[in-house]
Amino acid sequence: MIRALFVSAIFLNLASLLPAGAQTAGGSLPADVRAALEAPDRDAVARMRDQDRETLLLLALARVTPGTTVLDVGSGGGYMAMILSSLTGRNGRVDMHNSPNWIDQLPGLDPENLKRRIRRSNIRFITTEFDAIDSADAEYDVIVMAQVYHDTPIGYINRRKMNENFFRMLKPGGRLVISDHHALDGRGTSDAVKFHRIERSTVVDEVLQAGFRLDGGEEIEMPDKRNVSVFNPAVRGETDRFILVFTKASAPAPRP
Repeated sequence: MIRALFVSAIFLNLASLLPAGAQTAGGSLPADVRAALEAPDRDAVARMRDQDRETLLLLALARVTPGTTVLDVGSGGGYMAMILSSLTGRNGRVDMHNSPNWIDQLPGLDPENLKRRIRRSNIRFITTEFDAIDSADAEYDVIVMAQVYHDTPIGYINRRKMNENFFRMLKPGGRLVISDHHALDGRGTSDAVKFHRIERSTVVDEVLQAGFRLDGGEEIEMPDKRNVSVFNPAVRGETDRFILVFTKASAPAPRP
């Protein structure tokens, strides 16, 4: 019952966020989103995850359209990248980023391995640390971080540099969309490694310091006490989550 209510809420929120006329007949999924989810080269594992993530809300907030250039930060196996690739089309591009440390732990994320499964001409692969992505200024229309910001509070990643880099790489008016699992209030980044959670206010504060403007977001509320790992079977797929939308302001915030 909880899952059904959750999925229904996503559909309702998606409809309210999309422009008028964008919905398919009956007010369900927009045609482009439905086509992206039903793409024949998406595997069964990806399809099973669709109902367990905040995918539809994130897509509505990201506003990816044909011709859009997207950076998918911490893409993993490309779950979001494949969907974004369909939405941006032949005239757009999705850059799939993964950390070399992730690839060391999960060799399947190596680009040469991913290319055997992901055969799309509008997807490129980037392997570097989160704070070292070196694309051109104003390269992207949208940057997405889906449930991976909590992976960055480790010693060798400079999150300030990372966020300032995102600001630099976005076009004026570009959007940075971040989703993640809620931590308990006051925990900041303390639960990032153990529980894979991060406090919403910490993400907001850090991103705003790079010059971004917070333009909105969504909350996904579940029966989650926020005090166990997101991989705990009791809460897996049913954690409290937040989605934040930032836009590129006119200039970076001054350093304190």
